[in-house]
Amino acid sequence: MVPSMVPLIVRVYVEDAVAEVPVTPDTTCKDLIECVRDPGDEQCSLVESWGQGCERVLQDEDRPLEVLQEWGAHQDQVRLVLRYTVLPPSTGGGPDTRNGMKEPGFFGDSLRDGVELTLSELEEMACRQQQQIDSQRQLLAAKEQRLRFLKQHEARHQQVAAEHERLRRLRDRVEAQELKLRKLRALRGQVDQNKLNNASLTSDLDSIRALFNEKEKELSVAVAKVEELTRQLEELRRGRKESTPP
Repeated sequence: MVPSMVPLIVRVYVEDAVAEVPVTPDTTCKDLIECVRDPGDEQCSLVESWGQGCERVLQDEDRPLEVLQEWGAHQDQVRLVLRYTVLPPSTGGGPDTRNGMKEPGFFGDSLRDGVELTLSELEEMACRQQQQIDSQRQLLAAKEQRLRFLKQHEARHQQVAAEHERLRRLRDRVEAQELKLRKLRALRGQVDQNKLNNASLTSDLDSIRALFNEKEKELSVAVAKVEELTRQLEELRRGRKESTPP
């Protein structure tokens, strides 16, 4: 017979060990138990465990893959654990019993041809009904615990995502401030360089001005000497003319 799909590997925690069992969508919890349990007459049950001490006993007809798929992206938060248990003897003993409890619909079998039930039979029916109610309450409580766990996990995930977003915005603001600071430093460097250039130009201008003043003084002295020599030359010429006889 060709399987409907390639088997997937499911981990089952058995006491201190971990068993990896290939399963298909048709595999039941009972099949899984038979694969990993120790030989013997001990009663076993498969437990769905998550969070801190939250767990739910799975029924034999439950399908492990469907149980895990209910968790969606949080499958890594749940474990399938094999527990060895001692179950109380079933009081019905009929073919309709399962895990010590009769399936719904046993009232029609009890009321045979309108015969009145004895007190013990009524007590037994009430006990079974109470067991069913307790089982349903346990199932409801387990589902509520799992829902609360998923909501808490989702809330933590949203909180972490919000914190990451806040850190990202803060990082963006810091990077923007650093960019502005680098630009300001570059502008300040340009201003300082301009100041240095201006100081150098001022120094050069002062040097040129001092040299000009010095040359101007030298020129004034030279002009004075020329004027003195010209005056002396004119005096010599006049003296020669006066000493020459007519």
